[in-house]
Formats: sequence, structure tokens, C-alpha cells
Amino acid sequence: MPAASSTSVLDELDTYLSLPQAAFAGTDVLQWWREHQGMLPNLTRMARQYLAKPASSASIERAFSRAGRYHNDFKKSTKDTTIETLLMVALNIDK
Repeated sequence: MPAASSTSVLDELDTYLSLPQAAFAGTDVLQWWREHQGMLPNLTRMARQYLAKPASSASIERAFSRAGRYHNDFKKSTKDTTIETLLMVALNIDK
């Protein structure tokens, strides 16, 4: 799947934020994303990655390893939000 332009992702985010809030009690969140996939394809892909159960612990181990590289002895002053942003981008970028 080709990488989306930042403009289209921002447009999707604006569309998502303008939607009325769903009453999530008893709602199947994955079903909600399936129903809105046509309107929000990039956000749907991210939601599936975030909401999916990992098949193994290998991916989380890689994430912790990468986080350790971002926050090592030489970079201890790095803010938590910066590390979160770096990990979010690194783990969700198309390879």
C-alpha cells in the first residue's frame, strides 16, 4: 500500500474529529472502523495495528528495544512525548 500524503492524513483526521462521538458502551470498536474504512482508510489501518492482538511478543520486544535506543545514557534528557512520537512514527511507517 503506498504511503499517504500528510495532507490526506490530516484531512482524514479532521473528518474523524468532526464525526459525532459514538456511544462506545457495547460497541464493537473494530466493527466501527470496518464501517468507516472507506472514509478513513489511513486511520483505519492505524487503528487495526493499534487494536490488534499481537500473534507473538516479538513485536513488543522490538518496540522496547527501539525505545531503549531512543532513551540511552547519552539521551536521558529526551522527553517522554518525544520518545512516544518517535516510536509511533517508526512503528507505523510503511516499509
